[in-house]
Amino acid sequence: MIRKLTAIAGLSLALAAGGHANATTINLDPSSFGIWHTIDVDDSYGPSFSTNWADIATRANDGSLLSYRFSTTQDLLLKVVDSGFTGDVFKVFDNGVELGNTSATVASDFIKAYGSSQADFDAAYADPDFSKRLFFLGAGTHVITGLLFSSENGFNATVGGLQITPIPVPPAIVGLLSGLGLLAGAARRRRA
Repeated sequence: MIRKLTAIAGLSLALAAGGHANATTINLDPSSFGIWHTIDVDDSYGPSFSTNWADIATRANDGSLLSYRFSTTQDLLLKVVDSGFTGDVFKVFDNGVELGNTSATVASDFIKAYGSSQADFDAAYADPDFSKRLFFLGAGTHVITGLLFSSENGFNATVGGLQITPIPVPPAIVGLLSGLGLLAGAARRRRA
C-alpha cells in the first residue's frame, strides 16, 4: 500500500510539473561556446509527448525534456535556429522566463530542410526561409529551454540548433581602455 501511495504521489508531482518526469540537462562550459548544439522536437516520441525541446536521438534517446545550462561572468549572445523544415517557429525560455520567439518565416516549400540527415545550422541561419533569432544574455546562470511554437508542416517535429558566443569587445574599446590605463599611470607618476 505504501509503495502504491508513493508511486501515485510521484506521478502527481510529475503531472504538476508539466507532466514530464524525465529531463536531460546539458551542462555547457566555455569550451563549448561557439559550437552548435542540437534541439529536437517530436510530439509523438518518448514520455514528453509534446512540442517541447526533447532528447530524442542525440543523447539519452528517451524523449525526455531538454535544457542547456551554463554560467558566465560576461555577456553572451544566444543564437537559435530551426533547420528541420521551413515555417517552424520556436519559443525560447531562460530560467523559465520567456525570451521570445524566433522569427516568423515566409516559407514557400516546407520540404526544404537542413536538419534531415546532417544538420547544417550555419546554412539554416543564413537562409531567410528558416526561423531564427539572436538573444542577449547577461552574466549569471542560465537554463535555456524551448518549444515548437508553430509549425507550417503539420508534423510537430523538427530539428534546430542553439549556439552561445561571448560578445566580443571591439578593438577600439580595448585600445581606449589601454590608453586610459597609461594616462592614469603617467598621472600617478607625476604626483609621486
